This record gives sequence, C-alpha cells and structure tokens, in this order.
Amino acid sequence: MIEHLLDPWSAIRNMRELLVPGGSIVASIPNVAHISNLYHVLCGRWTYEDMGVRDRTHFRFFTKYEIVQVFENAGFMVDEIQPRKLPLDAQWQEFRDEILSLQMVHVNAEDLDAYQWVVRVQRT
Repeated sequence: MIEHLLDPWSAIRNMRELLVPGGSIVASIPNVAHISNLYHVLCGRWTYEDMGVRDRTHFRFFTKYEIVQVFENAGFMVDEIQPRKLPLDAQWQEFRDEILSLQMVHVNAEDLDAYQWVVRVQRT
C-alpha cells in the first residue's frame, strides 16, 4: 500500500480526512528489516526484484517503528500490528541466530521474522 506512494505521509493524512471518527484502515506493508533483506544489504546488494520487499515498484521502505510513526503522526491510533511470517530454512535460521547474538546492537527477533506488517489503525 504505502510503499508504492511517493509521499505516503500526505496520503495518510488525506485518508484520515476521508474517514469518519472511529473509522479504520487495514494495511499490509513490507518490512525492510526482514532477515532476507538484511542479508542482501550486508552482502552489499540492493537488487530490485519483481516482487517481495525489494519490489521494483516500491518507492518507500518501512520497519515496524516507521509504520507506527507514519500513522500516529497523521492522527491515527494503532489498534493492532501483527507480523506476517514466512518459514525459514536452516540456512536462514543460522543467519538469524548470528544476528540475534550481536552484542553491540539490540535486535528484536520479531523484526527479523516479519516479512510484512499487517496494521489496523483507527482515526482518533
């Protein structure tokens, strides 16, 4: 949804004005912090693809934190945000464990696991 927009911030503010108080938006937004994307970035690659997190039609990229911020800053209350996960094979699981063992930075496992974030927000 918002990852395809040049200016999602304005679009979300405009959506708010179209909703009655208490109205909701449900969106599924790719997670740029997914383990597969981190792997590619750490390997020095940001290759756009036909689908997925690095879909060539995406103009913007979001983590869970940024998703919450963009909606809250537009006057919405986040009712729920849930990860949509894909199964990880043994190689991805090993890489995930390595990332989670880092000492200098705190990494939330859910951020690595979420391929997309499904969010429900309500107009305040």
